[in-house]
Amino acid sequence: MPAGLPSPLPLLALGLLGSVAVGQRPEPECHYSATTAGVVASRTARSGFVARVVATADTSDPERRCAAEVVGPDGSVVWRGEGFGARLDPWSGDLDGDGTEDVVLAIEEGGGNRGVWRSVIIGLRWPPPPVIELGFAPDFVTAANGRTFLVELLAFYGLGPSMAESPVAFRVHRIDRGRLRDVTVAHCPSLLGSARDTAFARHAAPTLDSTQLARSRTGADVTYEVVQVRVDAMSRILQLGICGDDAGARALARATWPAAEWADRYRLLSDNPRQRQPD
Repeated sequence: MPAGLPSPLPLLALGLLGSVAVGQRPEPECHYSATTAGVVASRTARSGFVARVVATADTSDPERRCAAEVVGPDGSVVWRGEGFGARLDPWSGDLDGDGTEDVVLAIEEGGGNRGVWRSVIIGLRWPPPPVIELGFAPDFVTAANGRTFLVELLAFYGLGPSMAESPVAFRVHRIDRGRLRDVTVAHCPSLLGSARDTAFARHAAPTLDSTQLARSRTGADVTYEVVQVRVDAMSRILQLGICGDDAGARALARATWPAAEWADRYRLLSDNPRQRQPD
């Protein structure tokens, strides 16, 4: 577990995240195999605070080999976490709209390829806002209006032919007055591609043409292409469900699977608890 100092800084704890979820972006990071001590990466805010990742001098203890920390303008360490690894996310900016910079740091609390990462967002300002906890690894998106949002990937591993080819959908969140708010519905036109904000283009649900759907619907020859069409259809149906368009989701299920199958497939997708709006 990372060592921590009592912090007067705003801390947005992002929970325990799998290494696959967090490790897909090329963050500057420290690994417990580091052979030399020192600063691996750092970022200085306009306020004078410094966020940095360091390889510690203790090479004998892999659980404390790396550290992420925030140093105040007076040189004091005001937040620190230690673990098997540490990284400084390349994203930086004003996440909550308070006019000051936020930084994202992560600590690896379990070693190995399936290590568990604990990520934090630290806002470098006074006074600190309330703590916000997340259970997902966010993708940061700056929309056309200049506001920064957190995009959550929902992977439905039990519905696809493999983990790597599972249907996915997205939720969009923002920080508002110290709280995490789900604002997915407001961004559904972008997520579904009907009025796309280019900032969300990589999160847009797949679209399918009538020829692809007709081949899938016959069910006579379930080729690799048909399997991929059905995975894309499931992704779009899940996104439609999150966005509240149950009629559109039902229509797409009817257009994708044979007559004897589509209703059961739609029911499975619509009943999946991960697509429901949070309370």
